[in-house]
Amino acid sequence: HCTKNKYTHPEGFFQDLLFPVADKKNREVYATLSAEEKEIFDNFLTDSPGRGLVQKLRKLKYAEHIKRSLQLSSAHGRSFLYIGSGVDLGLPMLAGAAEIFMVDPCLDAEAIKGIINTVEKYDSGAGYDEKENELKFEFFGKKFRVRFFRETMENFNAGASVKADIGITHSGDPYFPSQDVRKSLKESALFFEVQQL
Repeated sequence: HCTKNKYTHPEGFFQDLLFPVADKKNREVYATLSAEEKEIFDNFLTDSPGRGLVQKLRKLKYAEHIKRSLQLSSAHGRSFLYIGSGVDLGLPMLAGAAEIFMVDPCLDAEAIKGIINTVEKYDSGAGYDEKENELKFEFFGKKFRVRFFRETMENFNAGASVKADIGITHSGDPYFPSQDVRKSLKESALFFEVQQL
C-alpha cells in the first residue's frame, strides 16, 4: 500500500542539503497561491520523507507548465490520465483537471481510503462507488471525478472506458507510452513526462 509517493530521485541527497535555501523560495511561491491552490498544496500534494516543500514546489511548477501548455494548444485539458500517480491527487488538480484517472500498483483499499478521508474534509457528501472504483466530490465549488486503477503502466489496459485529454507519467519509464496507454488518450491528447520526484 502507499500513503506517500515512494519515488526516489538520484539528486535527493543534494536536495536535502540545499533545503534551507530552497525553503525560502518555497515560501515566496506559496504566498502567491490562491486559497484553493494552498489547500491543494497543503493537503493533496504528496511528498517523500526529507524533501517535503522542495518536492511539492517541483510538482507545483510542473502543474503550472501543464496549464501554460494547455493555453497554447487546442486540447481542453480537463481529463487527466496519471500513470504512476501514487496517491498524489494534487498535481492534476493544480493543473486544472476535472476528471482524473490514477494508475498505480499501490492504489489498494487502504490508499484509496486515505484519499477519500482527505476529500471528505472538504465535501462530506463525496461519493465513492466501490464497483466502479470511482470517487466524485466537490472542492471550492468545482466538481471532480476520480477513477482508480491498481495497475502498473505495462499492465494498464482500460481501453475505450478511459479517454483522456492529458497524459502524465514519470520520465525514464521504459513503458512510456505503451500502445495500451495510447488507447486511453484522445488523438489530440498531450503527454507530459515529469521528472521522478
